[in-house]
Amino acid sequence: LVSIVVITYNSAKYIQDTLDSIFKQNYRNLELIISDDCSQDNTVELSRQWLEKYEQRFQKVIHIKSPENTGIAENLNRGYKASEGEWIHSIAGDDLLLEDCIRNNIDFVLSRNT
Repeated sequence: LVSIVVITYNSAKYIQDTLDSIFKQNYRNLELIISDDCSQDNTVELSRQWLEKYEQRFQKVIHIKSPENTGIAENLNRGYKASEGEWIHSIAGDDLLLEDCIRNNIDFVLSRNT
């Protein structure tokens, strides 16, 4: 299981593209965690709408919304603490993953771990 932790803060303009890039991963055993740092735009609403449509793609989905802005490090920590995967990949809410990103990461690590 790979946990993908998406940190967001006022990411409404890009969040759906970010989540779409995660959905398209050719590695299937994924947990998706979205940790929002008290966005003032509609990032949380857009994320929830997307999750309602696509959450069945993932082994587990967690959506965290902080009641106050705490900064990048604490936002990441919230996501990491919620994760259950053997591996964690973090991404910001305005970034994209190539469709083979997670598969390539796992294959690389496993090839070096023998």
